[in-house]
Amino acid sequence: NDQSYSMSDRSHAPLHVPGRTPAEIEEAILRVRADNPEWGAKTILKVLENNGYTDLPCIRTANNILQRNGCISKTESQKRKEFLRFQREHCNELWQTDFKGDFTLLDGTRCFPLDIIDDCSRFCLCIDAKEKAGGIIPSFESVFKEYGLPKAILSDNGGAFAGFKGGYTLFERWLMDLDILPIHGRPLHPQTQGKIERFHRTMKQEALRTTPENLAAAKKLLQDWRWRYNELRPHSALNMKT
Repeated sequence: NDQSYSMSDRSHAPLHVPGRTPAEIEEAILRVRADNPEWGAKTILKVLENNGYTDLPCIRTANNILQRNGCISKTESQKRKEFLRFQREHCNELWQTDFKGDFTLLDGTRCFPLDIIDDCSRFCLCIDAKEKAGGIIPSFESVFKEYGLPKAILSDNGGAFAGFKGGYTLFERWLMDLDILPIHGRPLHPQTQGKIERFHRTMKQEALRTTPENLAAAKKLLQDWRWRYNELRPHSALNMKT
């Protein structure tokens, strides 16, 4: 019998690609990214590893998966640059504190989150959503009872933290009575408090993508995110530990 053979070229793609990331792993990477749009490939892979996933791809491959699925913009990629980090050696040697910039809630009131982080561990000790930028001693008193006393606390020169023209605030005198050294960054030098400035950027990107209804809703939202930040989110500055 005569047989007809096509002369057109066939696909040269291999039937099996040993190095290709399994579909279920790629889906898991995209799922974590969808839940946490600000997390990069390195963080996503560490979270998957912490949750028992094995045979994960390298960071470069994970980045390619994110790019192929439209998860990474060129502008954001250019922002991610390595920089030197300076930190205290032990926990409770130094805390950093500041109010994140206030924002309007859906009911028209404003929210002033008071934040405290440990300089060494990056642990967020407190996010206290307040009606105004004041009344901070009860917040610190509660944190001291739970985590102990730090040796020093670094803040900016805001009215809640620093005295006017070299004088002392009630807050500073209270800290010194507890043998805690209050330290203030130089005016117009936010890099002195680089860790909490970075923390606030992360909070804005991850926690405040939507506006809470009222102060009670803001408190719950920020407390839920604080748990995620401390317990789930790996940190580059901690060699990808939580």
